[in-house]
Amino acid sequence: MNSTAATAPRFEVGVDIGGTFTDVVCRDCDSGAMRLVKIPTTRANPSA
Repeated sequence: MNSTAATAPRFEVGVDIGGTFTDVVCRDCDSGAMRLVKIPTTRANPSA
């Protein structure tokens, strides 16, 4: 096994692209720490 692969951080990522919001979840596989981000699916100014 490559020693770099053994020490590389591992993450799981989930994305839900909904109507109004897009949710993104990232989980650190080693510590179990999770981060959730909710952002508008459409920009405030669609012409930008």
